[in-house]
Amino acid sequence: MNIITDKLPDSINIDGKDYRVHTDFKNWIKIGILFSDKRENISDAIAEILKLAYIDLPKDIKSAFYGVFKFYKGFSDEKTEEDDGVHKKSVFSYEYDAPYIQTAFKTQYNIDLQNEKMHWFKFLAYFKSLDENVMLMKIIGYRCADLTKIKDKSQKSFMRKMKRLYALPDKRTESEKEAEIIDALNILF
Repeated sequence: MNIITDKLPDSINIDGKDYRVHTDFKNWIKIGILFSDKRENISDAIAEILKLAYIDLPKDIKSAFYGVFKFYKGFSDEKTEEDDGVHKKSVFSYEYDAPYIQTAFKTQYNIDLQNEKMHWFKFLAYFKSLDENVMLMKIIGYRCADLTKIKDKSQKSFMRKMKRLYALPDKRTESEKEAEIIDALNILF
C-alpha cells in the first residue's frame, strides 16, 4: 500500500470479508495502551480493544484480534527491533509520553493532536518521521542507549542519569520480575 497514492484503509479483511474499523489515531493510541496493559482479566482488555477498533465486529474473535494487530502495525510486514528481541523493554509509551508526543507534533508539523482528526496510518507516518531533535526522540534515544558501548565516563554518567530520569514505569508483576532474575541467574551459572 502506498500512503500517497492509495486510499487509506477503513476496514480489515477477514476470510474474504471486509469489516469496517474506526480509523482515527486516537482510537488506535488507546488500543496501543491496552496492548501494553497488564490486567488480571485479559478477556476484558481484548473486548475493549475489539470495541475500539471495529465498527462491524467479526464473529471469529481470534481472527478479529489478529486483524487489529496488523492494522495497528499499519499492515506493515517489516520487522521491528522488538520482533528481533533487541529491545525487550518498551522505549516509548502512548500513555506516559503523551505530552512529548503532543509537543513533538506541534513543534515539527504544527499539528495540535488534541484537536486533530487523522487516519492512524498518517499518524504512524508522521510519528516515524519525527526529527531526532524533538524532545520525544531524545527521550527514546536515552531509553534505548546501550551504556556498554559508551566509553567516555562523563557521557556514560550523563546517559545513565537520563535513562533513570526518563524511564518508563515498570509494569511487570512481581512474579515476572522474579522470573527475569531467575533467568539471569541460570544464564550465569
